[in-house]
Amino acid sequence: MFPKLRALSNLLGGLYDAAADPTLWNPFLEQLALKTRSTSAALLIHDFEHARYSLSSSWQVQPESQRLYQEHYHALDIWAQRGLPLPAGWVCSSQSLCPLSEMKSTEIYNDFMVAAGIEHGMFGMLENTKSRLASISLYRDRLRPEFTTSDLDILQLLSPHIQRAFKLHFHFSELKSRSESFEDALEILPTGVVFFDCRAGIVIMNRNAKTMAAEKDGLVMARNGLQAERQAESDLLTKVIREACTLSRSEETPAGGTVLVSRRARPPLQVLISPIRNSPISAPRSLAAVAFIADPLRPQHRRTKRCEDSTV
Repeated sequence: MFPKLRALSNLLGGLYDAAADPTLWNPFLEQLALKTRSTSAALLIHDFEHARYSLSSSWQVQPESQRLYQEHYHALDIWAQRGLPLPAGWVCSSQSLCPLSEMKSTEIYNDFMVAAGIEHGMFGMLENTKSRLASISLYRDRLRPEFTTSDLDILQLLSPHIQRAFKLHFHFSELKSRSESFEDALEILPTGVVFFDCRAGIVIMNRNAKTMAAEKDGLVMARNGLQAERQAESDLLTKVIREACTLSRSEETPAGGTVLVSRRARPPLQVLISPIRNSPISAPRSLAAVAFIADPLRPQHRRTKRCEDSTV
């Protein structure tokens, strides 16, 4: 059954809370599992270049099962082998990856999944690049039916929200890693950052965001908020910011979004807008949304050697 708007709004609220506070990923997983009648769930966010930004979280997955999977069964996981090549945004059931009749003949099913209480799965690939992997997995035991199209529809609807929350998680992780003080970290972050109140008014801008706006080449800081020079882009930017700001005070389900802001002779700026709750930033007004502004001509972070270890 598809969740009602209020339940969906609460679920999204928990999701964006978790983006700012990693300790809240487990409560979000529990909420999502209960809404989809799952018996367990797992989340993976892995940054191969910055291991400190990575995390794995689970609900109702026993520590012993996690240990056995990491030590041995991950290499035998047919679902993972067939699911890892999938592009970001892909949602699928375990049946589409490997029919249950085939899975029951495997070692991982008989020696691991039966004991772990896993019979059916539903998966969302949220990010899949050379530098980052992010996925979410929901499971049911043998007492429950396999996931249906309506279950997949729920995960598909949530996918853009979860993708945006993952990106928000990486941005906040970088803030935390750069400085003990969020205010100081904002100033040394190579990305422009703008925080908005519930009316889409600008509350905080870091130095890079102010510089981008002062250049008056694409972005403009106006009396009524952040705008773009081109009217069509400005209308879209305003719309996405206002929609993101509504999340904490309505039953609507805006996902935020990414808006490209054209410049006269340089590549466009990429503006990622996300709802935000439970902000770690102290501010004169309550914060409702955040925009991260990336300039393709500026390096976004220091590159390090890719980490090859696996995480469940």
